[in-house]
Amino acid sequence: MGAKKIFAIFACATAAILGVSFAIFPFCEHKINWDVVAGKTASIAAGANCPEIAADLVKSIKYGQFAAKANARIALFHNKKFGEIGAKNFIRSCGKNFDFEEYEARLMLEGIAKEPDFASGFFKMKYMPQIRALKNPYLKAVLYYSLSLRTKNPDSEKYAKTAFGILKAQPRCENKQQAFIEIAQMAFEKKRYADIVEAARLCPGGANYYAAFFGFLKDAEFYEYSRKAEEDYWCKRVFSYRQRLKSTKDPLNSGDALRYTALRLDYNWITNNYRDFNIPTLAYISHVFGDAKSLAFYKQYALSAENIKRNLGSEFGYLNAAATYFAAMGDFEASYEILNMVKDPHKKLKMLNGIVPNLKGGRQAIADFANYLKSAK
Repeated sequence: MGAKKIFAIFACATAAILGVSFAIFPFCEHKINWDVVAGKTASIAAGANCPEIAADLVKSIKYGQFAAKANARIALFHNKKFGEIGAKNFIRSCGKNFDFEEYEARLMLEGIAKEPDFASGFFKMKYMPQIRALKNPYLKAVLYYSLSLRTKNPDSEKYAKTAFGILKAQPRCENKQQAFIEIAQMAFEKKRYADIVEAARLCPGGANYYAAFFGFLKDAEFYEYSRKAEEDYWCKRVFSYRQRLKSTKDPLNSGDALRYTALRLDYNWITNNYRDFNIPTLAYISHVFGDAKSLAFYKQYALSAENIKRNLGSEFGYLNAAATYFAAMGDFEASYEILNMVKDPHKKLKMLNGIVPNLKGGRQAIADFANYLKSAK
């Protein structure tokens, strides 16, 4: 057989393989993305005492590695309900699809929170070796911070700085954002307001970032602290917006102080007006302050076909932010209305991924979301 003929056969075979690969890749990518969102939803369902919803989603996950963290959360449920033996039996059934670090770290978080105050001198000896051994930097940071809440200075300050230092060193990503938000929530519960401001300063942006930190302004004590804090960047802009809205009664042009929030929400400065883009952000802030009149105006404006058309240049960023904010308000009906406007399945999954962290409602909200996710499979 001549060299030219061999080369032709090889070229045809290569072309055929590439053709099949390109045909299969979009399907595989979509399934992987679906598995990622399903795994996160299952984790939240297990944490909300809905293990049957979590188990049902895990069964639908094709690539087992994306079920590992969800299985760890289900094991935590079994540990609480049936004890350590029940958890171990479940863990054995998971095979290799189990995140042991997630499981052990969450058990440590519970243990540290329950420790009596008089035992604080022994925390370093009891927990530090296990925390240092963790490979997951996000879990390690959360644990260091939890330890800072239970120990006294100078250790408390040192552990908090260590937690922030670990996260600061990580690249910008979703896990980094969620770790910062978790730390901020712990700080809020212990009235460590300076740490909330520090977390807000270092956290990667996004709709869930704003929803978390602006949400703390519901608390009168944090509101007063934030109003006076020199270093508090984002909340001061919320106050400026609220003051302008009160004085001008102009909901469309009062949000100028918050124009730069758009930069962290995939806004394209060239193709549309940031005032139109920021309407969902202003809707969420109105929700936080219990301003029903402004919320009704912004919600109608945000969902209107006219404003969505105005945002065509940044359409995905706009719809993604809006769906996330409404979910953070507990208005999943509005979120689903927005999701139904999106035809691209890849983009719809990205939006569902942004909504997942806001499944703080009851069983029905989680079940409805799981069913919606299945329809996007």
